[in-house]
Amino acid sequence: MTEVTVASPSPQSQTSGAFVHGTAVTDEAVHRRAAALWAKTDRRGGDHWLPLHQHMADSLQTTQALWSGWLPRQARATICRLTGLSDDDAAALTTWMAATHDAGKATLSFQLQIGERPEHAAFRSRLEDAGLPLRMPRLEAGLERFPHGLASRVIVQRWLREHDVDPETARSLAAVHDAHHGRPSSPGLRRAAQRAVDSYPVAWREAQDFLLGECAAKSGIYDVLRRLDRPLFGPAQNLLTGIVIMADWIASCVDYFPLCPPGEQPTRRGDELDAVDLTAPWAPDAVTDADALLARRFPALAAHSPRDVQRTAVDCASAGTGAALLVIEAGTGEGKTEAALGAAEALAAVTGAGGAIFAAPTMATADGLFRRVLGWAQEATPTSEITSMFLAHSKSALNADFSILRHAGSSPAAPQGVGAEHGDVIASEWMSGRKKGLLSNFCVATIDQVLFAVLQGKHSMLRHVALAGKVVILDEVHSFDAYTNAYLLRTLEWLGRYGIPTVLLSATLTPELKRRLCGAYGGQLGQPTAASEAPVIDGAAPYPLVTHVDASGIAEYPARSEQPETRIRLGRLPDDLTALVSCLGEELADGGCALVICNTVSRAQDAFEVLAAAHPEQCELHHSAFAAVDRVKKEAELRELLGPHAHRDGKRPHTRIIVATQVAEQSLDIDVDLLVSDVAPMDILLQRIGRLHRHERPATDRPERLRAPRALLRGADWTASPPVFPRACEAVYGRAALLRSAAVIEAEGWETGVLRPAAVPRLTRLAYAPDLPAPPGWADAMHAADQDFEARNCAAERRSRSFMFPPPVGSESLDDQFTRQHAAIDSPGGAAQGAAQVRDTDPSIEVVLAIGDPSFYRPLPWLDGAGEAALVGDAEPPSRAAFALARSTVRLPLLFSRDPERFEQVVKHLETRTPSGWRESRLLRGELALFLDAELRGCVDGVPLAYSPVLGLHHDQRRNSPASTSAAATTAARDDTHSDSQPPPSITKAGP
Repeated sequence: MTEVTVASPSPQSQTSGAFVHGTAVTDEAVHRRAAALWAKTDRRGGDHWLPLHQHMADSLQTTQALWSGWLPRQARATICRLTGLSDDDAAALTTWMAATHDAGKATLSFQLQIGERPEHAAFRSRLEDAGLPLRMPRLEAGLERFPHGLASRVIVQRWLREHDVDPETARSLAAVHDAHHGRPSSPGLRRAAQRAVDSYPVAWREAQDFLLGECAAKSGIYDVLRRLDRPLFGPAQNLLTGIVIMADWIASCVDYFPLCPPGEQPTRRGDELDAVDLTAPWAPDAVTDADALLARRFPALAAHSPRDVQRTAVDCASAGTGAALLVIEAGTGEGKTEAALGAAEALAAVTGAGGAIFAAPTMATADGLFRRVLGWAQEATPTSEITSMFLAHSKSALNADFSILRHAGSSPAAPQGVGAEHGDVIASEWMSGRKKGLLSNFCVATIDQVLFAVLQGKHSMLRHVALAGKVVILDEVHSFDAYTNAYLLRTLEWLGRYGIPTVLLSATLTPELKRRLCGAYGGQLGQPTAASEAPVIDGAAPYPLVTHVDASGIAEYPARSEQPETRIRLGRLPDDLTALVSCLGEELADGGCALVICNTVSRAQDAFEVLAAAHPEQCELHHSAFAAVDRVKKEAELRELLGPHAHRDGKRPHTRIIVATQVAEQSLDIDVDLLVSDVAPMDILLQRIGRLHRHERPATDRPERLRAPRALLRGADWTASPPVFPRACEAVYGRAALLRSAAVIEAEGWETGVLRPAAVPRLTRLAYAPDLPAPPGWADAMHAADQDFEARNCAAERRSRSFMFPPPVGSESLDDQFTRQHAAIDSPGGAAQGAAQVRDTDPSIEVVLAIGDPSFYRPLPWLDGAGEAALVGDAEPPSRAAFALARSTVRLPLLFSRDPERFEQVVKHLETRTPSGWRESRLLRGELALFLDAELRGCVDGVPLAYSPVLGLHHDQRRNSPASTSAAATTAARDDTHSDSQPPPSITKAGP
């Protein structure tokens, strides 16, 4: 990265090599006091140290380098806009704030925390010899705690006021110092700290002022403070705090800035930051030819022209002049991913964004995207330049492509179809992990990683800095419930406030949700109105459609669909397993590939067992209750069998039945001849139908009777009016959404079916329209279901606000963003409060499957790394075995976590049976073990479970136990409401 070193020291400084000597004229006694203060000691218990003045100098040097060599132009411009300063002045302000962030270490509470240990005697002696009294003032001694970040706030705020800075401006600047450990202190503690610092002896205050003055002189802040004509509000404080945190973490790393022996002052060569692998901002050229750009970035498109929606998206992005929101609505197979990445490059060229983040709904979809986005990033990195990439989710270490990138030191072999004329993409060692990974140039992530930016979590400011320099792409934005949508809308408000270019993708976006999404972002650009209804062309809403929102207004650009129009015939199927077996036996008599999608794991397992009995060689099961390694393998094999390049005369099987849950809606690019689906909300049902005849292929690839695409709907009692749905399906989606979906199909006519892709926006719009006509006899049931749906949504939105940031215009300070830290908030109407999470789900318990017991165990026997020798419980597992174990995670059924008491009981029990050696393993630390016997059977809280690479984790009905002798216990153990519609947060390795 580009480095900017500190200014040359004065002659006195050259003599001692110490930053504190930087002024030519100073009181020698004050100088000695400031030089005696320490900032860091040897954590191993040695007597090496780092003077406070040197840590300040290291932080200053680091921040100058961050501003000029790492922070993208877009983020710098945002800070300038929010502070009203020029780039040079904003750089000076940021540098001074980072340099002074640890001014609070010049307090007795901090300096005396070393205690009376002999190896630290020199620290106390230096303070005493310099004339600093070591008797704690009474007010400070009375504080239960006095964090040095809070002390920095009080000291800096006093210094600013003494230099005639407006009180509100001084307060807003000092708040950044207070929050540099991830969140601000409480107002009550602040008042006590203020009184304590005001009572300090003069000698200490002079040392504090001396250090702050030195930093001011080196950073050039005096003139900037005169030009700073406003307080900093929440958005500006977020970004500055994020940079200060980065500078602190880098400057605190002894690998870069080493400690010095006792009695010596440290020396710095000026090249300390060379070892930090921070990559410079990505700087793409302006896009002048959309077709040429798409052909270069995606060589697979070079054989034919880019699709119209891809061209339209890139043209819209490149025609703008500033921050913009792009909404791309297109069906499956239209190339939305390539459209988004091409648009991101054009937007980055316009705004100065230094990277991009592609956020997907689930870990599975993120893993599926990683290799594609990596290929694009390699092509988009100019020759001879280096950019960085990160995969952001809790299981990223198990992704093969990301693992190769991390360990190769540079880009792995380019993905198939990617050219060779490009720069290098690396996985940065420093920009890695849960909190720093998003700082890389390019990221693929679960959408939670973006939504966490508006969750009241520690160090959220780092996410704001990471996002402020990127283009943000959010995929499948239609797929979230009311709770998560509330976080999505609030996130868009903050993205708009920062001016972060954003791209939203969806195949089935309702007009109402689209208006809210566009309004959330556009309102921050001076466009308070939401998007209009989509224009109607020739009696139909256009599809695909690209919507562009910027400061000048909202415009919608229809694109030509290049998918052939196909009519999908619909049919009903009774909701019993005998009918399912009979139907598929008849439909697949001449062969063919069928997909059966169920709304819950238990329904999928039930369907699979009866179908596998009838078709033992042709049936397979997919859901989230497989161990991670088995699920990845099964999905990869399925893509090979039914993906776009599989044909019947080659890999495509003659007959195959795929039984799956919602995992087949988004993460599996497969093509089937026949679809059988549980009834689902219309937008989700259309997603499922998108797997039917998805790829163009020769007619001979499909049996004659299945060459006309057909979907059969089960999961309802069709003899009732209105239809009755299984309790489990209603628990997943709600009765209202299922009734509305069925009502639309009734109105359209089962025989008429669905015209894809033309009818997708109309059917989606109709299903969620307030005035949807009810079929005869359905009106009362639909009205009651709608009222219940609205009540549940209102309650979910209230819960979401419990830990959510306020809107940016209501965020006058960091205090406004961390209200939960200072006081409990009562939800309106006394409703239950939400949890600190962005998904409205019960917590789940994730376990690692192993064979044996806590003393001696092995990984699952079919995994590479299982080995022959048993692993010992109190020893750290070898890396190969640890990797195999880490890939064997699975979520327990939700019956173990719905009841808080049982949840705690199960977790504590699993903790006692987890090998102690796992605490030493990077891959296994914090995980919970579930031990199975040689027949892959185990027990959790009295419930017998079994695991099979064919069936997944399931209730073991072969075993008798007190918990499983009754029908009620058996039903509970099966947990038939466990759905894969949204991945619940895990109790292990979870959180922002």
